[in-house]
Amino acid sequence: MHNADISAVADLDFPLDGFQLSRLAQAVEGLSREQLHWASGYLAGLGGGTTTASAATAAQDGLTILYASVSGNARSIATRLADDARQRGLSPTLADISGYRPRELRNERLLYIVISTQGEGEPPESANELFRYLRGAKPRQLDQLEYAVFGLGDSSYEYFNQAARDLDALLEGLGATAVAERIEADVDFSARYGAWSQQVLDIADAKAPADEARVVPSARESLHLIRYDRDHPYPAEVLDRRRITTDDAVSDVQHIVLGIDPAKIRYAPGDAVGVLAENDPELVDRILSLARLDADTEISVDGSRHNLRNALLHHFELTQLHPLVVAEWAQRSATPDLLALLDDKAALRDFAGRRQLIDLLSDYPIAITPADFAGLLQPLQPRLYSIASSQAEYPDELHLTVATVEYEAFGRRHLGTATGLLNRRIEVGQVLSIYIAPNPGFHLPADDGKPVIMIGAGTGIAPFRGFLQQRAARAGSGRNWLVFGNRHFHRDFLYQAEWIAYRDNGHLHRASLAFSRDSEERTYVQHRLLDAGAEVVRWLDEGAHLYVCGSIAMEKAVRGALLDVLETHAGLDLTGAGQRFEDLLAQGRYQKDVY
Repeated sequence: MHNADISAVADLDFPLDGFQLSRLAQAVEGLSREQLHWASGYLAGLGGGTTTASAATAAQDGLTILYASVSGNARSIATRLADDARQRGLSPTLADISGYRPRELRNERLLYIVISTQGEGEPPESANELFRYLRGAKPRQLDQLEYAVFGLGDSSYEYFNQAARDLDALLEGLGATAVAERIEADVDFSARYGAWSQQVLDIADAKAPADEARVVPSARESLHLIRYDRDHPYPAEVLDRRRITTDDAVSDVQHIVLGIDPAKIRYAPGDAVGVLAENDPELVDRILSLARLDADTEISVDGSRHNLRNALLHHFELTQLHPLVVAEWAQRSATPDLLALLDDKAALRDFAGRRQLIDLLSDYPIAITPADFAGLLQPLQPRLYSIASSQAEYPDELHLTVATVEYEAFGRRHLGTATGLLNRRIEVGQVLSIYIAPNPGFHLPADDGKPVIMIGAGTGIAPFRGFLQQRAARAGSGRNWLVFGNRHFHRDFLYQAEWIAYRDNGHLHRASLAFSRDSEERTYVQHRLLDAGAEVVRWLDEGAHLYVCGSIAMEKAVRGALLDVLETHAGLDLTGAGQRFEDLLAQGRYQKDVY
């Protein structure tokens, strides 16, 4: 039933309907093994049933699969691995690292971890607690553990797969034994999955208890709620699309409303949505013309046959130029200035980061066959956007806040893949392929009485719109403080009327605004934090959770300002301020969503 609709569960005569099953799946996702066992016993007790100790004992000797995801790719790989394990008759425990208690590692025997890397070699926010535990654990504490690590990264970045490398080193340093070589997958990670999964599942098979009952599920016996992911996207209808910056604003920002079925799609404020966008047909035709390639030539893509035009539309990156493509292009063109880049990785990354494929074709033409051309290109990746709504207010909708990526360079107009589709080409009534990318490291506190400080720049305001909708719907007592920055008050104050309404009805208790181009002295969100430093410390002392959404550079500036605030207004020295910040991280009270 992996590809079936949830409503098809009714055909199996289960006592829960599709919505109840969806809610149940959402409730248990991310629970640790110990929590799942406790919950099963609790539910059995409610139903008058019993649980046996042997089930719990057997699970201790079984396979645990953890994932730490940023874009949803690690979750997708881990879920696929768990599915493949079940097809072998194994009973793996699958969990998001954010819901896993690190001390349970001492009870694990076989552990497979799928982890991505973000920022400057950092693990996903959801893995911070695990990394802190591992760095503080005693030597040889995990002698009993055997493990394997599957890393996800992008080799165009300097700190490629650094989180996977660090995790592997930490586990090995604590006495754990790797049963397979660490995988450092690039953007085309599916190509690395097959051989690795075969190897690690063979190992899990061999280590499974001999007396364990093996039941390989049939299609009708498997209670597999559909998981909408990049391989099985959800078709969401576009209900509305409108510009929310003025016509004379530098940035074209659009508010997009998608229709969803709440029985099939559930999300929390702070989660992201993955958009599977196709390339611009006009761009594809220009590329085919420049490369002098026949659009109807058939090529193979992942074992399937496609004509070249269709393959370029749906399967390959055309607007994000990978350094590997430039490196191969340099070899084929033998152009001196391109060849010079091969000895300077930083220059190669910079060259690729400022250009698109159309620029290579125009400025460095080469003769190439259709198959070789396709072989050069990287697979088309989903684009992630922060969700700008809450299902507490819009149960059957999902909102996006999207800034158009458009610029002139090298004598040509450039348009982003997804933003071009979302903000220019797609029309109301058409369907968009999406999936939810959970972001548990950027969720509201469970206690609605806790104050929150939300710091966002530009479209980084999107998740905080969902936060306020959720907090207002729950009528919690916690205070809300928005710190928002953009270029101009009159052109770029996104959702201005809504924030004013929240202020007037008592849900937005404080707003600090920074519009950088409205005065000669550039003012940004970090400056507003410094201005209100004493109040920031008071809110933190009262248990406030602080959220930051925006660029990596912006988050660094906010972090620096916060450390200054703690020194100046909390009476701490530099070391003490740093420790206070680390405490906020450990308590989950400083959370970021950066890009």
